[in-house]
Amino acid sequence: MKINKKLLSILVLGVLVIGSVVAGVYYVNSLTLEIDAKESFTVKYAVLGDGGTYEGSDGVCEDLSIDDERWFTSESESLPTGGFYPGESRMVCVMINNAGEVAVPYQVVQNVLNEDWTTSQKCKNAFGVVSPGEMTGTVPGLGYAIDGKLVVYSYDAEPVDDCLIEIKAGRGIED
Repeated sequence: MKINKKLLSILVLGVLVIGSVVAGVYYVNSLTLEIDAKESFTVKYAVLGDGGTYEGSDGVCEDLSIDDERWFTSESESLPTGGFYPGESRMVCVMINNAGEVAVPYQVVQNVLNEDWTTSQKCKNAFGVVSPGEMTGTVPGLGYAIDGKLVVYSYDAEPVDDCLIEIKAGRGIED
C-alpha cells in the first residue's frame, strides 16, 4: 500500500496542530476578583430666577454653597419653570460631586426633546442649545465642581408652548 505524499503531509500537519493546542500552557494557580464599577458622580441642580427673570451675574452658580437649600436632585422628569417673555432668563446651575479619589472630566449638555420638528425648532430658536464641549471641566477627586448657564428667551424667537429642555451632566468629554 502506497501512501500519497500530499495526504501524509496533511495528516502530519493535522497532528502537529492538535498537539500544539493540547500542549499549551498549564496554569498552576489563578485568582478571581469580584469588582464593582461604581458611579462616582452625584448631580444636583439649582434654577435661579423667579417667575419673571433672573437678575444676577453669570458667575453666581459658583457662589452657591454646597449645602444651599436651592440645590435639588433631578428625581422628576419635568420641572415647571413658568413662562418666559422675550429677554427673560433663568440661571441653571449644576453641581457635580465626585466620590472617587481621582479627578474626572465632566460635560454638561442641553437638548430639546420635543418630538414634533416644528416645535423642536421653535424651542431651539427660543432657548438655544448647549453643544458638547461648551460646558466642560474636571471634578477633583473627593471634591465637587459647579457650573452654570444662563437660559434666555431670545428676542427674535417665535412664541412656543411646552418646550422640553433636557440638561444632562456626564462623565468624560465628547467632541
